[in-house]
Amino acid sequence: MKKIFIIGPPTNSIPVSGGGGIEKFVFELGNYLSKLDYDINIITIKDNLNNRKIELIKKNFKIIRISVPKTFFLRGLIYNIKISIKIGSLKQRNIVIFNDVSQSLIPIILKLFTNKLFSIFIMHNIRPWFEIKVHTKLRRLTDFILGIMSLRISDDIITFTDFFKGYLSSRFNIDTEKINVIPPGIPKEIIHNYQKIRNHEKSSEVFKMVYIGRIIESKGLETLLYAISRIQKIFSTKEIELKLLIIGPKTGKYGKQKWIRSSKQIKYLRKLNHLVKNLNLQNQVIFLGEVNSSKIYSLLLDSDLYICPSYGETFSLSALESLSVGIPVIISNTAGISEYLRHNKNCLKIAVNDINALVSTIKIAFNEKIRIRLGESGKKLVLNKFIWEELIMKYKEMFENV
Repeated sequence: MKKIFIIGPPTNSIPVSGGGGIEKFVFELGNYLSKLDYDINIITIKDNLNNRKIELIKKNFKIIRISVPKTFFLRGLIYNIKISIKIGSLKQRNIVIFNDVSQSLIPIILKLFTNKLFSIFIMHNIRPWFEIKVHTKLRRLTDFILGIMSLRISDDIITFTDFFKGYLSSRFNIDTEKINVIPPGIPKEIIHNYQKIRNHEKSSEVFKMVYIGRIIESKGLETLLYAISRIQKIFSTKEIELKLLIIGPKTGKYGKQKWIRSSKQIKYLRKLNHLVKNLNLQNQVIFLGEVNSSKIYSLLLDSDLYICPSYGETFSLSALESLSVGIPVIISNTAGISEYLRHNKNCLKIAVNDINALVSTIKIAFNEKIRIRLGESGKKLVLNKFIWEELIMKYKEMFENV
């Protein structure tokens, strides 16, 4: 039985209770690979909610937790070193799957000191290394250099879209032969278990919109708030009530463990709260904070529209989750998933940071017939292209020759 290590990012423990696109992806990837009789080991951080060092999910699927400092600066470095020692000490040849630029040091260390490694790098966030100012310039430069080194020494690379495959090839001169395009998936049972049941003669005139994701500048939330403000003024004299649910960490914490990525993130959250007050949207905008993964679909089913106004999104798992249960989506044309979507067929696309376009598009989505048509078409797309049970076979093909 082949042993596979899947490395989670050094931020959230896996499985997560309240979201985290990469963490969700890692857990589902491990789950479906274990069904193909691989020995799956997910490596993740140890936090206050998960004190056990090893958790056996099932016979050939376990989660290994590694203790790391709470200080964010040291966390990634210690995490990289501990994982390198653990995997490097094993005698047999192993498949190791990396999922974040913060793990770039691991394949470099392992390749230098051992040849018992087949490494696969899954690209979740290539562009934010140097285009989105989340970290300091020094941190972004370090990530960039280590990231490119790890990409070039990896045996295989997985991207979620053809765009990113071409981007890696042209920008970084990566051989296209080792770049595979495999998008994330949705469990088939989700589509069958969460059928959208709604009385079209709604007893309430509340129009619910939802955003799910991190609360950082690159997600375009200011654009969304300004758009909601304009729409509220337009319909202030009509009998329609708007609600925007923002789901994502609102305190800089995940559960009981502090997870403050940077002071910039906390300042941005405060900025959004001030903007809500200045735009007089206290009755329209609700920050729900973290929501348990099992409740995400219930909230989606009770909503009319999902909106992702992000400036740069490698894919957008939340949009895929919305589509899987028939919720129409408005998405920026830079999001990775937009490569698979067609405007006015299974989604509504907008240009980045265009408030007028977002206002006009939300107004189009007020039409219930349009929402139903988009939702049904979106669900069909998920069934045809994004089912985990089918996508996982592409991973199996990669592993057969290792």
